[in-house]
This record gives sequence, structure tokens and C-alpha cells, in this order.
Amino acid sequence: MILNNEDGLFKMELEDGTEADRPLYFCHIDGLDKRKFNARELAEGQIMSAPLRDVIPEGAVLIVGEAHYTYPVRAAGRPVPPYIQELTELRHHGHTVILMTRHPSQLDIFVRNLVSKHVHLERKAIGMKQYYWYKCVTSLDNPAGVSGVEAANWKPPKEAFKYYKSSSRHQKFKKKCLGRFGR
Repeated sequence: MILNNEDGLFKMELEDGTEADRPLYFCHIDGLDKRKFNARELAEGQIMSAPLRDVIPEGAVLIVGEAHYTYPVRAAGRPVPPYIQELTELRHHGHTVILMTRHPSQLDIFVRNLVSKHVHLERKAIGMKQYYWYKCVTSLDNPAGVSGVEAANWKPPKEAFKYYKSSSRHQKFKKKCLGRFGR
């Protein structure tokens, strides 16, 4: 995504018509190569301390890994924290926020309702599948069955693993295919 600017999110057009990298900030992405992406690291406390317009410059992209720490689910009846409330004004400041989490239901409902594109990756017996919607979807037991889904086979770009620490320990999964073919 960042490596090839797939969605066009990481470049911006300047007033003179030239293209430039957007300022990039990240939180909870272990071992990200800051030099490769000219990125600056933020702690979750910095993000939670003030509206984003006061934390990152205009036009910046913020990528938050383990986003459930920064935007956790609130108890019913609790007020929306100001730093979350201000997310409604992202476009006024040219900000783009990319959130990564294990499951969207772990994010604050206010944040989920602001999502404009949701990408879900699922490990299958044979490879991985990418599903996406133009809203946040929390019923992921059968992602292909959710209305408005677009799906494709997906393989992580091997080059990307050079630029961040995916895990301190990788688990190998045995792929089982149910059923028997032939005699």
C-alpha cells in the first residue's frame, strides 16, 4: 500500500502542480523503518491528548496499529472523548487516518461510524482473501455474505517485510483441505 501508493493516499499535489510525499506519522507499528518512509512515531498518549489538527500537520497521514488501544470501546452512556469527536473534521485539515486492529468491534462505535473504507484480510486454507466495503462491517463470520463486499485473493508484498517487524515470533499454520479426491 505505502510502497506503491496503491490508493493514492501517500502523495499530494502542491500548489505549483508538483507531487510530494504527504507527512507520515505512525503509532504501534513495531520496528517500522522511519527513514525509508520519512515517518515520525507518535505514542498513543500524544494522539489521545488533543485533536489531531494540534498533533500532526495539515495534509498528514496517520497509521495506527493496534488501534483498539488508542480508540477503545466506551461504556454505554459515556461521552465521546474530544480527540475522537474531532475525527469528524479530518478532511478540513487534509488528514487521512488508517486504523489496524484484530476486529473492528474492538474500536469505539463513534470511530466505526466514521470509517469510509474497511479492508478485512482473512487467512484461508489456500492463501489469503481480502474483502472491502465502503463502511465499517463488524459481522465478519461470513465476510463474503455481507452486502456491498468486494473481494480478491491477496498476498502480502514480500518487500514490505523488510521495513517493519511483523512479529517477534511467527507461527506456522498447517493448511488442511477437507474432503478426498479420487480413490
